[in-house]
Amino acid sequence: MPQKEQFAAFSADPTQPAFGVRLTGIVGGSQRTEINMGDEVGLVRWDLNGGRKLQFGIMGGVAARFDTSRVTNDFQVADFSVAFPLDYATDKWGLRAMYWHTSSHVGDDYIMSNNLSPAFLEKHVTDDLRLTGDYRPVEGVRLYGGLYYAFNIIPHTSDRWHGQAGAEAELRRDSHAWFLCGDLRAHARYGWQPSFNSRAGWKYYGGAGNLSLFGEFFTGHLPYLAFETEKETHWSFGFSVEM
Repeated sequence: MPQKEQFAAFSADPTQPAFGVRLTGIVGGSQRTEINMGDEVGLVRWDLNGGRKLQFGIMGGVAARFDTSRVTNDFQVADFSVAFPLDYATDKWGLRAMYWHTSSHVGDDYIMSNNLSPAFLEKHVTDDLRLTGDYRPVEGVRLYGGLYYAFNIIPHTSDRWHGQAGAEAELRRDSHAWFLCGDLRAHARYGWQPSFNSRAGWKYYGGAGNLSLFGEFFTGHLPYLAFETEKETHWSFGFSVEM
């Protein structure tokens, strides 16, 4: 099976499938712990002329949040995702087209803590068609952007478009690197109000996988589908592993 790095994951996007943990402190609030488990697998690759490549794969995982300011470490929400990316890559730029499904589930602890009755609970699902491109003008710098359309969204809304853009910079020395990246997202149903996440840290490139240690700043609508109407500003520290 081919390697997966034809179109690298967006480092500052907290919804990207990965293995990692973040300890989060909400500005004016309490502590949360966020866990990601997921990966991408390339299924088939075609080597084209001129160093160009075309690859089809599968990616998916779960992103979950816990209120660790409570003794019971309340489970709040989990987003399950699966996607099927088709990637086209050259030396300088790449293009990714994919179908992306997300199903979001509010935790029992959150329901009990907020005294929510079944009548106030909603199903949260999106099925997106996504088109994203990236460009690497010089070594260690990456720019990207994309536009997405939700052809199925629950609860229903007519505002189905959303977009994403970002930049990444990396200073690599042999098997390790320092990096800085930022990710900007906006959705039509919130009047295109932006949500911004930035991440800075250190990465080790190993033979079996890559390890990143980082600090993070986020402000805007939460990335969890069931909580995305809520806005928050927080700082995080964590690590992630790329297999």
